[in-house]
Amino acid sequence: MIIYEDELAPHTFLLLQQLLPVHVQRHIVDVLESNSTSHFYCKVEHHAPNVNVFLIEHNPGESYTTCHCYAYDQIGEDYLYNNMAVEHVKAVAEFISRLNLL
Repeated sequence: MIIYEDELAPHTFLLLQQLLPVHVQRHIVDVLESNSTSHFYCKVEHHAPNVNVFLIEHNPGESYTTCHCYAYDQIGEDYLYNNMAVEHVKAVAEFISRLNLL
């Protein structure tokens, strides 16, 4: 189920904080505060007990777009984090589609 999908604004993040463990919140806040000229878009998916958070950082002034991906379950405190340039995400998606894995 998609819980949230849109541009991430400060008031929206306050609502999402209720869903995110504290350690994931801290990491996301660090990313959000790392560049004040970036625009952020977020998608949160819940597939019990797993939660995926996709945070896209777009910075037209510095000409980059980065994907910050978080995955965790609602059982423990561990989470996975990956950061990839959008060009790498596109390349991986293209590779997977050529393998007919999707």
